[in-house]
Amino acid sequence: MAVVLEVKTGPLSGEKIVVRTGETVTFGRAAGRADFALPHDTFMSGIHFAVECAPQGPSLHDKNSSNGTFLNGARVKDSPLVAGDEIRSGQTSFSVRVIADENLPKSPPAVAQPGAPAEPPRAAVPDLFAAGEPRATARPQQRVQAPMPFVAPAIQEPAPPISPQPPKPVSVPPAPPMPPPVSRPVEPPRAVPVAAAAKQAVFTVGSWAFSVVPQGWTVKSEFGMEQSEKEGFPSSITATEEMIGGNPALGPFVESQLSMLRQYLREPKIEAAIPPAIPGAEEKASVDVRYSTNDGQTIFYRRVYARTGNTVGTITLMTLDSEFPSIRPSFEQIVAGVVFQPKVPA
Repeated sequence: MAVVLEVKTGPLSGEKIVVRTGETVTFGRAAGRADFALPHDTFMSGIHFAVECAPQGPSLHDKNSSNGTFLNGARVKDSPLVAGDEIRSGQTSFSVRVIADENLPKSPPAVAQPGAPAEPPRAAVPDLFAAGEPRATARPQQRVQAPMPFVAPAIQEPAPPISPQPPKPVSVPPAPPMPPPVSRPVEPPRAVPVAAAAKQAVFTVGSWAFSVVPQGWTVKSEFGMEQSEKEGFPSSITATEEMIGGNPALGPFVESQLSMLRQYLREPKIEAAIPPAIPGAEEKASVDVRYSTNDGQTIFYRRVYARTGNTVGTITLMTLDSEFPSIRPSFEQIVAGVVFQPKVPA
Protein backbone atom coordinates (compact mmCIF):
# COMPACT_ATOMS: atom_id res chain seq x y z
CA MET A 1 0.00 0.00 0.00
CA ALA A 2 1.21 3.52 -0.83
CA VAL A 3 0.70 6.76 1.10
CA VAL A 4 -0.23 10.12 -0.42
CA LEU A 5 0.41 13.19 1.75
CA GLU A 6 -1.28 16.44 0.71
CA VAL A 7 -0.22 19.82 2.12
CA LYS A 8 -3.31 21.42 3.67
CA THR A 9 -2.01 24.72 5.11
CA GLY A 10 0.47 27.40 4.17
CA PRO A 11 1.58 28.68 0.76
CA LEU A 12 2.15 25.14 -0.57
CA SER A 13 -1.46 24.01 -0.12
CA GLY A 14 -2.37 21.34 -2.65
CA GLU A 15 1.14 19.93 -3.09
CA LYS A 16 1.05 16.09 -3.02
CA ILE A 17 3.84 13.70 -2.00
CA VAL A 18 3.66 10.00 -2.86
CA VAL A 19 5.45 7.40 -0.70
CA ARG A 20 5.37 3.99 -2.36
CA THR A 21 5.81 0.59 -0.75
CA GLY A 22 9.43 0.11 0.29
CA GLU A 23 10.21 3.84 0.37
CA THR A 24 10.99 6.27 3.20
CA VAL A 25 10.67 10.01 2.61
CA THR A 26 12.05 12.62 5.00
CA PHE A 27 10.48 16.06 5.47
CA GLY A 28 12.16 19.19 6.83
CA ARG A 29 13.39 22.73 6.31
CA ALA A 30 16.89 21.89 4.97
CA ALA A 31 16.75 21.60 1.19
CA GLY A 32 20.14 19.91 1.09
CA ARG A 33 19.20 17.18 3.56
CA ALA A 34 15.45 16.47 3.53
CA ASP A 35 13.90 14.55 0.62
CA PHE A 36 10.92 16.90 0.64
CA ALA A 37 12.04 20.38 1.76
CA LEU A 38 9.92 23.29 2.99
CA PRO A 39 12.51 26.06 3.47
CA HIS A 40 9.84 28.71 4.05
CA ASP A 41 8.63 26.99 7.26
CA THR A 42 11.05 28.37 9.85
CA PHE A 43 9.50 26.31 12.65
CA MET A 44 10.51 22.97 11.11
CA SER A 45 13.85 21.34 11.89
CA GLY A 46 16.36 20.56 9.14
CA ILE A 47 15.03 16.98 9.00
CA HIS A 48 11.78 17.06 10.96
CA PHE A 49 9.99 13.73 10.37
CA ALA A 50 9.91 10.73 8.03
CA VAL A 51 7.10 8.65 6.53
CA GLU A 52 7.97 4.99 5.93
CA CYS A 53 5.83 2.75 3.76
CA ALA A 54 6.74 -0.81 4.78
CA PRO A 55 4.93 -3.95 3.54
CA GLN A 56 3.11 -4.24 6.88
CA GLY A 57 1.81 -0.68 6.60
CA PRO A 58 2.83 3.00 6.65
CA SER A 59 4.26 4.71 9.74
CA LEU A 60 5.35 8.16 10.97
CA HIS A 61 8.69 8.80 12.70
CA ASP A 62 9.79 12.05 14.36
CA LYS A 63 13.49 12.69 13.67
CA ASN A 64 14.34 14.31 17.01
CA SER A 65 12.80 17.60 15.89
CA SER A 66 13.08 20.61 18.18
CA ASN A 67 9.36 21.41 18.19
CA GLY A 68 7.79 18.00 17.72
CA THR A 69 5.62 16.17 15.19
CA PHE A 70 1.87 15.99 15.83
CA LEU A 71 -0.52 13.29 14.64
CA ASN A 72 -4.20 14.21 14.94
CA GLY A 73 -3.25 16.87 17.50
CA ALA A 74 -1.10 14.65 19.74
CA ARG A 75 2.70 14.82 19.81
CA VAL A 76 4.19 11.48 18.74
CA LYS A 77 7.59 9.89 18.28
CA ASP A 78 6.71 6.81 16.21
CA SER A 79 3.20 5.85 15.14
CA PRO A 80 1.40 3.87 12.42
CA LEU A 81 -0.58 5.81 9.84
CA VAL A 82 -4.10 5.19 8.57
CA ALA A 83 -6.28 6.91 6.01
CA GLY A 84 -7.72 10.19 7.29
CA ASP A 85 -4.84 11.01 9.65
CA GLU A 86 -3.45 14.55 9.85
CA ILE A 87 0.25 15.27 10.38
CA ARG A 88 1.37 18.70 11.57
CA SER A 89 4.92 19.99 11.83
CA GLY A 90 5.71 23.66 12.20
CA GLN A 91 3.25 25.76 10.20
CA THR A 92 2.51 22.94 7.78
CA SER A 93 -0.13 20.21 8.03
CA PHE A 94 -0.60 17.17 5.80
CA SER A 95 -3.61 14.95 5.18
CA VAL A 96 -2.97 11.21 4.78
CA ARG A 97 -4.46 8.91 2.14
CA VAL A 98 -3.64 5.21 1.77
CA ILE A 99 -4.11 3.65 -1.69
CA ALA A 100 -2.95 0.54 -3.52
CA ASP A 101 0.31 0.79 -5.46
CA GLU A 102 -1.35 -0.41 -8.64
CA ASN A 103 -3.74 2.55 -8.49
CA LEU A 104 -0.88 5.08 -8.54
CA PRO A 105 -0.10 6.87 -11.81
CA LYS A 106 2.70 5.35 -13.84
CA SER A 107 5.48 7.76 -12.94
CA PRO A 108 9.05 7.47 -11.64
CA PRO A 109 9.24 6.63 -7.94
CA ALA A 110 9.33 9.56 -5.54
CA VAL A 111 12.54 8.30 -3.92
CA ALA A 112 15.33 6.18 -5.40
CA GLN A 113 14.96 2.45 -4.79
CA PRO A 114 17.58 0.72 -2.60
CA GLY A 115 20.80 0.19 -4.52
CA ALA A 116 19.93 2.75 -7.20
CA PRO A 117 21.86 6.03 -7.56
CA ALA A 118 20.47 8.64 -5.22
CA GLU A 119 18.51 11.45 -6.81
CA PRO A 120 19.02 15.05 -5.61
CA PRO A 121 16.73 16.13 -2.76
CA ARG A 122 13.33 17.35 -3.81
CA ALA A 123 11.94 20.62 -2.54
CA ALA A 124 8.30 21.49 -2.07
CA VAL A 125 8.80 25.02 -3.36
CA PRO A 126 8.91 24.26 -7.13
CA ASP A 127 5.10 24.46 -6.90
CA LEU A 128 5.62 28.23 -6.70
CA PHE A 129 7.39 28.34 -10.09
CA ALA A 130 5.76 28.70 -13.47
CA ALA A 131 5.71 25.51 -15.54
CA GLY A 132 8.99 24.96 -17.30
CA GLU A 133 10.64 27.97 -15.69
CA PRO A 134 14.21 27.23 -14.54
CA ARG A 135 15.03 27.73 -10.90
CA ALA A 136 17.30 30.72 -10.37
CA THR A 137 20.38 30.00 -8.31
CA ALA A 138 22.02 33.41 -8.54
CA ARG A 139 21.01 36.98 -9.03
CA PRO A 140 20.89 38.16 -12.65
CA GLN A 141 23.71 40.42 -13.65
CA GLN A 142 22.88 44.09 -13.88
CA ARG A 143 23.18 45.82 -17.22
CA VAL A 144 25.96 48.38 -17.43
CA GLN A 145 25.01 51.47 -19.38
CA ALA A 146 27.62 52.68 -21.88
CA PRO A 147 29.20 56.01 -20.93
CA MET A 148 27.85 59.08 -22.71
CA PRO A 149 30.34 60.89 -24.99
CA PHE A 150 31.82 64.02 -23.51
CA VAL A 151 30.66 67.27 -25.13
CA ALA A 152 32.57 70.42 -24.28
CA PRO A 153 30.29 73.27 -23.19
CA ALA A 154 30.08 76.36 -25.38
CA ILE A 155 32.22 79.25 -24.19
CA GLN A 156 30.33 82.50 -23.79
CA GLU A 157 31.82 86.01 -23.75
CA PRO A 158 31.80 87.53 -20.24
CA ALA A 159 29.20 90.22 -19.61
CA PRO A 160 30.46 93.79 -19.08
CA PRO A 161 31.04 94.63 -15.43
CA ILE A 162 28.32 96.46 -13.54
CA SER A 163 29.34 99.36 -11.36
CA PRO A 164 28.38 98.55 -7.78
CA GLN A 165 25.95 100.93 -6.05
CA PRO A 166 26.64 101.89 -2.45
CA PRO A 167 24.18 100.24 -0.06
CA LYS A 168 21.57 102.40 1.60
CA PRO A 169 21.74 102.50 5.38
CA VAL A 170 18.86 100.69 7.11
CA SER A 171 17.80 101.57 10.63
CA VAL A 172 17.11 98.40 12.66
CA PRO A 173 15.71 98.75 16.19
CA PRO A 174 17.61 96.83 18.84
CA ALA A 175 16.13 93.43 19.80
CA PRO A 176 14.69 93.07 23.31
CA PRO A 177 16.90 91.13 25.73
CA MET A 178 16.22 87.35 25.89
CA PRO A 179 15.13 85.93 29.26
CA PRO A 180 17.72 83.75 30.96
CA PRO A 181 17.35 79.99 30.22
CA VAL A 182 15.56 77.90 32.81
CA SER A 183 17.52 74.82 33.85
CA ARG A 184 15.28 71.77 34.22
CA PRO A 185 16.56 68.38 35.23
CA VAL A 186 16.08 65.69 32.58
CA GLU A 187 14.93 62.35 33.96
CA PRO A 188 16.66 59.42 32.23
CA PRO A 189 14.39 56.76 30.67
CA ARG A 190 13.56 53.90 32.95
CA ALA A 191 14.71 50.56 31.56
CA VAL A 192 12.82 47.41 32.52
CA PRO A 193 15.26 44.65 33.53
CA VAL A 194 15.19 41.63 31.22
CA ALA A 195 14.47 39.26 34.11
CA ALA A 196 11.53 41.38 35.27
CA ALA A 197 10.13 41.60 31.74
CA ALA A 198 10.42 37.82 31.32
CA LYS A 199 8.40 37.26 34.49
CA GLN A 200 5.48 39.14 32.90
CA ALA A 201 5.33 36.63 30.03
CA VAL A 202 2.01 35.02 29.14
CA PHE A 203 3.76 32.10 27.39
CA THR A 204 7.21 31.16 26.13
CA VAL A 205 8.60 29.40 23.05
CA GLY A 206 12.19 28.38 23.67
CA SER A 207 14.11 31.52 24.63
CA TRP A 208 11.30 33.82 23.50
CA ALA A 209 8.92 35.20 26.15
CA PHE A 210 5.63 36.77 24.98
CA SER A 211 3.67 39.12 27.23
CA VAL A 212 1.04 40.38 24.73
CA VAL A 213 -1.67 38.35 22.99
CA PRO A 214 -3.95 40.75 21.05
CA GLN A 215 -7.66 40.18 20.74
CA GLY A 216 -8.43 37.83 17.87
CA TRP A 217 -5.25 35.76 18.28
CA THR A 218 -4.87 32.29 19.80
CA VAL A 219 -1.74 31.01 21.53
CA LYS A 220 -0.14 27.95 19.94
CA SER A 221 2.34 27.18 22.68
CA GLU A 222 4.42 24.85 20.49
CA PHE A 223 5.30 27.59 17.98
CA GLY A 224 3.69 31.00 18.68
CA MET A 225 0.19 32.25 17.90
CA GLU A 226 -2.38 32.25 15.11
CA GLN A 227 -5.24 34.48 14.08
CA SER A 228 -8.44 33.07 15.59
CA GLU A 229 -11.41 31.94 13.53
CA LYS A 230 -9.83 33.08 10.27
CA GLU A 231 -11.24 31.57 7.10
CA GLY A 232 -8.97 31.02 4.13
CA PHE A 233 -5.31 31.82 4.73
CA PRO A 234 -4.73 32.18 8.51
CA SER A 235 -2.08 34.66 9.60
CA SER A 236 0.43 33.26 12.07
CA ILE A 237 3.46 34.26 14.14
CA THR A 238 6.18 31.72 14.82
CA ALA A 239 9.18 31.91 17.13
CA THR A 240 12.27 29.78 16.48
CA GLU A 241 15.93 29.72 17.45
CA GLU A 242 19.13 27.91 16.53
CA MET A 243 22.79 27.86 17.44
CA ILE A 244 25.43 29.30 15.12
CA GLY A 245 29.10 28.38 15.17
CA GLY A 246 32.27 30.25 14.40
CA ASN A 247 32.03 34.01 14.53
CA PRO A 248 28.71 34.78 16.24
CA ALA A 249 27.61 37.62 13.97
CA LEU A 250 24.02 38.18 12.91
CA GLY A 251 24.71 39.61 9.42
CA PRO A 252 26.08 36.43 7.79
CA PHE A 253 23.27 34.34 9.32
CA VAL A 254 20.56 36.64 7.93
CA GLU A 255 22.19 36.70 4.48
CA SER A 256 22.30 32.89 4.41
CA GLN A 257 18.58 32.79 5.17
CA LEU A 258 17.82 35.30 2.41
CA SER A 259 19.99 33.38 -0.06
CA MET A 260 17.85 30.30 0.57
CA LEU A 261 14.67 32.28 -0.08
CA ARG A 262 16.09 33.71 -3.31
CA GLN A 263 16.84 30.18 -4.50
CA TYR A 264 13.51 28.56 -3.72
CA LEU A 265 10.90 31.31 -3.93
CA ARG A 266 9.70 32.77 -7.18
CA GLU A 267 11.23 36.25 -7.62
CA PRO A 268 10.97 37.30 -3.95
CA LYS A 269 11.07 40.99 -3.13
CA ILE A 270 13.22 41.50 -0.04
CA GLU A 271 13.46 44.83 1.77
CA ALA A 272 15.16 45.81 5.00
CA ALA A 273 12.88 46.92 7.83
CA ILE A 274 13.56 48.77 11.08
CA PRO A 275 14.00 46.18 13.85
CA PRO A 276 12.10 46.73 17.11
CA ALA A 277 13.72 47.01 20.51
CA ILE A 278 14.14 43.50 21.92
CA PRO A 279 15.30 43.21 25.54
CA GLY A 280 18.07 40.66 25.91
CA ALA A 281 19.30 40.86 22.28
CA GLU A 282 22.87 41.87 21.47
CA GLU A 283 22.10 42.30 17.75
CA LYS A 284 18.83 42.83 15.87
CA ALA A 285 17.70 42.86 12.24
CA SER A 286 14.41 42.79 10.35
CA VAL A 287 13.38 42.14 6.73
CA ASP A 288 10.16 42.10 4.70
CA VAL A 289 9.71 39.36 2.08
CA ARG A 290 7.00 39.22 -0.58
CA TYR A 291 6.47 36.59 -3.27
CA SER A 292 3.61 35.44 -5.50
CA THR A 293 2.11 31.98 -5.83
CA ASN A 294 0.69 30.39 -8.95
CA ASP A 295 -2.87 31.17 -7.85
CA GLY A 296 -2.12 34.92 -7.88
CA GLN A 297 -1.81 35.47 -4.14
CA THR A 298 1.08 37.46 -2.69
CA ILE A 299 2.52 36.07 0.55
CA PHE A 300 4.09 38.48 3.03
CA TYR A 301 6.75 37.63 5.63
CA ARG A 302 8.12 40.00 8.23
CA ARG A 303 11.09 38.42 9.99
CA VAL A 304 12.66 39.86 13.12
CA TYR A 305 16.06 38.43 14.06
CA ALA A 306 17.78 38.64 17.46
CA ARG A 307 21.19 37.34 18.48
CA THR A 308 22.60 36.78 21.94
CA GLY A 309 25.89 34.93 22.13
CA ASN A 310 25.76 31.97 19.73
CA THR A 311 21.95 31.77 19.73
CA VAL A 312 19.88 33.40 16.97
CA GLY A 313 16.14 33.71 17.39
CA THR A 314 13.61 34.55 14.68
CA ILE A 315 10.03 35.81 14.91
CA THR A 316 8.16 35.41 11.61
CA LEU A 317 4.81 36.93 10.71
CA MET A 318 3.24 35.14 7.72
CA THR A 319 0.11 36.59 6.13
CA LEU A 320 -1.31 37.76 2.82
CA ASP A 321 0.20 40.99 1.56
CA SER A 322 -3.28 42.48 1.23
CA GLU A 323 -3.99 41.81 4.92
CA PHE A 324 -0.70 43.09 6.35
CA PRO A 325 -1.92 46.71 6.88
CA SER A 326 -4.75 45.50 9.13
CA ILE A 327 -2.54 42.98 10.99
CA ARG A 328 0.45 45.28 11.43
CA PRO A 329 -0.81 46.99 14.64
CA SER A 330 -1.30 43.61 16.33
CA PHE A 331 2.13 42.40 15.21
CA GLU A 332 3.81 45.55 16.53
CA GLN A 333 2.03 45.08 19.87
CA ILE A 334 3.29 41.51 20.05
CA VAL A 335 6.95 42.26 19.27
CA ALA A 336 6.91 45.26 21.62
CA GLY A 337 6.22 42.83 24.45
CA VAL A 338 8.77 40.08 23.66
CA VAL A 339 12.01 39.25 25.46
CA PHE A 340 14.82 37.11 24.02
CA GLN A 341 16.79 35.45 26.82
CA PRO A 342 18.77 32.37 25.76
CA LYS A 343 20.33 30.22 28.44
CA VAL A 344 24.03 30.87 28.85
CA PRO A 345 26.06 27.63 29.06
CA ALA A 346 27.63 27.09 32.46
